[in-house]
Amino acid sequence: MLKSKYILYCIVIILSIFLCGCSSSEEKKERHYLKGLEYIKQDDSKAAIIELRNAIQIDTGFADAHYQLGLLYLKEQDAKNAFRSLIRASDLDPDNLDANLKVAEFYILARNTEESRKFVEKVLEKDPTYRDALSLLANIELSEGNFDEALAALEKIGDEVETSDKLLNTKGRIFAAQKNYAKAEEALRKAVEAGSDNFTNYVTLLYFYENRKDIGKAKDLLDEIVETFPDNPRSHQLMAGYFRSSGNLEGVEQKLKKAVELQPQNARNHMILANYYLETGKKGHAENVLLSAQNSVEEATDIRALLAKLYFEQNNIEESEKIVNEILKTSPGHNEASLLKARLHLHENEISESIDVLEKLTEDYPKWAEAYFYLGLARFAQGEKSLGQYAVSTALQINPKEAKYHTLMAQLYLNEGAYEETKKEAAAAIKLDSSSLQAAIIMTRAMIGAGEYDEAVKVLKSMKEKIPDNIEIQGNLAVATLRSGDIERGRALLDEILKDYPGQIKAVLLSLAYNYKDDLAGAEAFVRKQIAEAPENGRLYFLLGEILRQQNHSEKALAAYEKSIEMTPDNLQGYTAAANILIHLGQEDAAMEKYQSMIARNPQWVQGYMGMAVLQDSLGNTEEAINYYKEALEIQPDFAAAANNLAWLLASQPDSDMGEALRLAMLAKNSYPENPHISDTLGWIHYQRGSHSLAIPQFELALTKTDNPRIRYHLALALKGDDQNDRARELLKELLSTDVTFEEREEAEALLAELQEQ
Repeated sequence: MLKSKYILYCIVIILSIFLCGCSSSEEKKERHYLKGLEYIKQDDSKAAIIELRNAIQIDTGFADAHYQLGLLYLKEQDAKNAFRSLIRASDLDPDNLDANLKVAEFYILARNTEESRKFVEKVLEKDPTYRDALSLLANIELSEGNFDEALAALEKIGDEVETSDKLLNTKGRIFAAQKNYAKAEEALRKAVEAGSDNFTNYVTLLYFYENRKDIGKAKDLLDEIVETFPDNPRSHQLMAGYFRSSGNLEGVEQKLKKAVELQPQNARNHMILANYYLETGKKGHAENVLLSAQNSVEEATDIRALLAKLYFEQNNIEESEKIVNEILKTSPGHNEASLLKARLHLHENEISESIDVLEKLTEDYPKWAEAYFYLGLARFAQGEKSLGQYAVSTALQINPKEAKYHTLMAQLYLNEGAYEETKKEAAAAIKLDSSSLQAAIIMTRAMIGAGEYDEAVKVLKSMKEKIPDNIEIQGNLAVATLRSGDIERGRALLDEILKDYPGQIKAVLLSLAYNYKDDLAGAEAFVRKQIAEAPENGRLYFLLGEILRQQNHSEKALAAYEKSIEMTPDNLQGYTAAANILIHLGQEDAAMEKYQSMIARNPQWVQGYMGMAVLQDSLGNTEEAINYYKEALEIQPDFAAAANNLAWLLASQPDSDMGEALRLAMLAKNSYPENPHISDTLGWIHYQRGSHSLAIPQFELALTKTDNPRIRYHLALALKGDDQNDRARELLKELLSTDVTFEEREEAEALLAELQEQ
């Protein structure tokens, strides 16, 4: 009995403690919340945020605290935290229509109309007459091109549409989208009259006039804006835009400076002025603006990021990196600093590191075209052409009006030999930026590639007259001239280039092709002459090595390759060529050292691992070869040659992973479906797996491309395995009736004997 009483007593004590704790927590939560509201009334946002967060820490499901916190973050222009708080409030309290509507507004600002519509519809389900929800719905319909539905949403609001400046503004934009310009102007003018103190109404009407190219009305309205809002920096920035379009650059500078003077604490005003100086080539002015702004702007992170970008583009890499690292230390997620960090990685050839940063940026900012553009560059530098092209095409989808995106896409198409697509993208770039020399050069190269030589010559001559000292223009003109059939003129152009630019590699290669095609001794003398005139050009030594190799002067060729490596240590062709010569001379250990030096120089060079793998395989060191092929594929997973060779080795080993061998062979096959050696590998793996009917067509396809006796023997094996003994017998008879030698001839003879006995 006493024990029962004791237990009951303990339960009562525990419950009382628990209930007191609950009551205490509830009271604390409410106290923090009310304090937060009091601080809001006192306009002390920082203190209010602390109190509201304290309340939420006690009760994470406190909807009203999340809502008030979201409103505070909005006031403080902290969009990310505002969105998080408001969407949490809307989840916790579906009846909070304002929270739901503000979430919808966030989504439409992010151009996610689908999600925005969901939240608007939630509000209208609870209150079909909710004015602001209907207004937002009209904007959603407008952005999706549903103009009649947009007007219908406004009509549900009623007579207020004709008196509210906000609703008149929306109505005017809908009419403008419908190309009903008279009604659009009328509505937008009414919006200005109804909300004469609302800057947005003036701006919307201004953009309407600018889009209509009604310069007179635009200028009159600008004068009105500056007069009505003389203390608004944006007024002066808009006037600066007008001055710029009319060529009044002095007026642009004055107005942008006025904006800074009116609001010196606003970083954006300084950045607009600095960017203007950058665009007009006044980099010193831009640097001074940014350095000065660091002292007048309280939060100068964006200013410093732009300064770092300026230093980067001035090739002051050390200073740029220093600023970027300082920014990322205190603000790890700063987007512009992160993008610049990726560009710095690219500059240092740290491609993987750059891709890591850029992938994170595109994940965090999926609508940021610039991040996709540099991701495309990085992917391309990594050799991942399809992924690079995808990234650049994404940048173009987000922002099709950026010339450099079209230029890069044109270059990618050119690399693939897709000349019509190249011309289309280059033309788009030139239309957006008529001064884009790179796009114009790509265009002429596409013309040459497409065989439009006369047209290319015509365009390039015109370009050469305007820019006489551009070596790329001169080189392309020489190519187009030669290919048009005017050999003498083409040779003369090459001579002009080599006179001004001794050792210019493109001109040297063209001269070799057109002047010394069948004259190796003459080619050697020509290249030696170029070396004498341009002794610092390491690529000339590589060319000399190639010519000497073709003349079977192996030792001299090796010396030339070694000189090329010494002068251009980042040119992997020299290493590969030297290693091949060493193998030819029977110096396998020295060849291995050469491949190892390639890997040490740049661990991303798959050719080093590939060379080691092939050499180890030739020496019978199968396990070492397999490991090197695997390392090559870790760096470049779609490297077809490594995949094919590794697949063959795996299939040739006892108790090997035939599934992995098949995967690798299919990977190689997808890259080069017509390659006979890859078809042979795939056929051999099918044969080893007992899939004779799958092996036969692969061997047959290979034999349409090459009459290789080993592949014919492999086909005979597959035919026998498929019970097609007659075909196998005839194939072997034909194969062995000649004196052709191949590694498996004895096995082929034994197989024929077996078939003949049957």
